[in-house]
Amino acid sequence: MVKLQIKDDTGKTTVVPLTRDEVTVGRKEGNTIRLTERNVSRTHARLIKKGEEVHVEDLSRYGTRVNGDRITESRRVGDEDVIQIGDYLLQLEGAAPMAGVAPPKGEAEPLEVPAGDAGGEDEPDGAPSPLEKAAKARIKAAKAAAASDAAEQDPPKPKKKDSSRESRGKGKKRLEADRPILVAVTGTLAGTTYEITGDTMILGRTGENDLQVNHHSISRHHAKVLVDKGRVKVVDLASKNGIRVNGEFWEESVLKSGDIIELGKVQFRFVEQGEDFIFRPEDWEEGTGFAMAMEKEESKGGKAWIFIVLLVLVGGLIAAYVLTQKEPEISNVNKTPVPATPVDPKPVEPEAKEPDKAVEKQGNEETIRAALDKVKAALAKEKWDDASQQLQVVLALDKAHAEGTALAAKLERDKRAAAAFKAAQEAQSKGDLPTAWNELTKVADLPADSAYAKRVEELRQAVGPAIANGLVDEAKELIDKKRYTTAIKKAEEALQIQEDNVEAEQTLAKAKRLRKRQVDARRDSSKPAATPAAKPNPEATSKPDPKPAASGKSAKDLYKEARSVHNSNPQAALKLYTKAAKKGFSKAYKQIGSVQIKLGNTGEAVKAYKRYLSLNPGARDADTVRDIIIRLGGTP
Repeated sequence: MVKLQIKDDTGKTTVVPLTRDEVTVGRKEGNTIRLTERNVSRTHARLIKKGEEVHVEDLSRYGTRVNGDRITESRRVGDEDVIQIGDYLLQLEGAAPMAGVAPPKGEAEPLEVPAGDAGGEDEPDGAPSPLEKAAKARIKAAKAAAASDAAEQDPPKPKKKDSSRESRGKGKKRLEADRPILVAVTGTLAGTTYEITGDTMILGRTGENDLQVNHHSISRHHAKVLVDKGRVKVVDLASKNGIRVNGEFWEESVLKSGDIIELGKVQFRFVEQGEDFIFRPEDWEEGTGFAMAMEKEESKGGKAWIFIVLLVLVGGLIAAYVLTQKEPEISNVNKTPVPATPVDPKPVEPEAKEPDKAVEKQGNEETIRAALDKVKAALAKEKWDDASQQLQVVLALDKAHAEGTALAAKLERDKRAAAAFKAAQEAQSKGDLPTAWNELTKVADLPADSAYAKRVEELRQAVGPAIANGLVDEAKELIDKKRYTTAIKKAEEALQIQEDNVEAEQTLAKAKRLRKRQVDARRDSSKPAATPAAKPNPEATSKPDPKPAASGKSAKDLYKEARSVHNSNPQAALKLYTKAAKKGFSKAYKQIGSVQIKLGNTGEAVKAYKRYLSLNPGARDADTVRDIIIRLGGTP
């Protein structure tokens, strides 16, 4: 019976019988033999048994090797051949001997592990495994055949200078990773390192990215690299060519040492923090499957195992040369003298084609819709950076997307409103009402759907009347000083801020009337002296109307005066608090609520307390005021 020995990267060997005529090997479930390492393709290779003969076919991206050579077509293998799939080495036992090749002498029987034992058994320390013995015997036989063949040829010619020696070590780098690193291993960028220095980094083609990879196959914003508790994850940002990790497409994937990440046509090798990695350009010339296995073993420090793999590779190359010179039928079943039925041609894996435009468009639309939903959620929570990041995804896929463009404008508008509202609140709390009003004026035209439209309007209703009342008080003082023209300007400014301010209208009318009298009086006084002097107009020289006692007081003075009579005369205190509130002293609303409770007006008290909270949402006593509102039967 033909059996298959499988040795993994930890040195454990498992033996399974080949009971089927066709056996598939790969990572995904459903394969006859499942190998779980990530550098094994989903369906990596196929073994076809014809009687006692066995042929191997490669179905993978990174390649299948026989005796170190990457195979490109169906190849017959025997007991002496070593098949490499990712980190695994496979060898047959009991296959029909290949014509013209005797099995190596002294080869030990394989260590058999019962089928189904997933872990296998550890080999005795110091004892060479059957695979190692087979590899050494294979190398010894190949060297002997090569020496015999060389003796029959012409004497060796003088050696020419090997120009390749001059460049030995060129491009080779030893990297000690203080941080996680992405190392470009292919193309013109080979050897370029990209250190992952932040918790969130954007990788893309252009200069505004944290990690710039200037290659035409890389999207403008291709991927996001996240670091969380030492784990590094790469996330696709709806890029055109996507992300592959070890040959498989992923929307997001956690990386581990040795992973090969493909972004477009650029391949990177992931180097973990603290890992000592040596980059050799020659390891990446043909393909990365074998190089990945070599790197992984090297990073683990398994020097003896690396040496054995190198022996297998060198022996395979020598044997391939000798056999192709003398007995080509050994490496190709179609040329062997042993009768064999024709082998079905290897099924060619279709090349990845450019995605159909309709399918790509549909995929883009789904990505855009998901990103737009995230934008709206972020705007509702006022997470401006999150919203901006998702909008970049939308506009990268469709620069002219109508809803995306509209949301981008809304984002900028709401950010500006948030900054202005905060500045206005701070100015109001300091009593600097003109500055607060200027900040609110910057965002006075907010649409109704803005998160700040209502808040800005409420603050305008508190600050605006207070400023208008202050201007009216100034106008009255100017009238007392007979500076009617300046008084008119102050009253007009008050009406520009608060159109329905009755006191401002009355003050403006009075200032205009008195200015007219003043002008008429001056005109009369400029007439010739022959005219008898008119008696003074009692109205023109009359004293100004008596000013209300509190009209010239500041909001703070009114508040202090109200506090002095808060308990002894609640009605007088209420009037003074109300005047202070109108002049922009927002703390007065809390005291108005307290007085209204004393007077038994709980409804008015709730209104005053709610007004206080709307003007001072971050006040230290905000929670206490909310509790009072609830106890009074209101809703904060």
